[in-house]
Amino acid sequence: MRPQRLAKTLVAIGICIGLSVQSRAQNFTIPANTSCVVKLAGIQFNCPVGWKIVEENDRGTTIGDFDRPDKTGNLTIPSGRGSLTVYRMPKIYRSFKEWVYAATKNAPEAIRTDVTLTNKTVGPVNVVCFTSPDSQRGLIYASYFFEITTTPVNIELHYQRTSPRASEYRTTPIRIIESLEPYRP
Repeated sequence: MRPQRLAKTLVAIGICIGLSVQSRAQNFTIPANTSCVVKLAGIQFNCPVGWKIVEENDRGTTIGDFDRPDKTGNLTIPSGRGSLTVYRMPKIYRSFKEWVYAATKNAPEAIRTDVTLTNKTVGPVNVVCFTSPDSQRGLIYASYFFEITTTPVNIELHYQRTSPRASEYRTTPIRIIESLEPYRP
């Protein structure tokens, strides 16, 4: 496994622990009148204030709290900023359970946390979160696997541990999962 992939998985695990409590403690709403709307993988949600779509490809859609004037190269997250990518389940997996199992094997050091969130539209949503250990330095990431109306989805968060907005970033995926809606094209 590549070190960067391992680091991302480890970061994801550390972030999930305790997020359910943190997300409810903060007063956060995702505005209904925002211009950034992500529709992918059977879900749709409005971007948080100040976030915009920075990359779309056949694998997923990435939003960030930064501008990306040059969209020709690889996505680079500016220092102190965060990004969140929504992925549909790759066709190589036969089931959601197999996809989560593969994530476990890809990052055995990652910390797994299972939480149940309450989505405003469908009710309880079981989420499997992988995060890096607290000792992880540099790029932090959290990976949230869940199903909305039997559609498997993965949301990955990336940010620098030293970011001044780190606590806000850690709760963003939870708030999105709680507010997203099923989407049928």
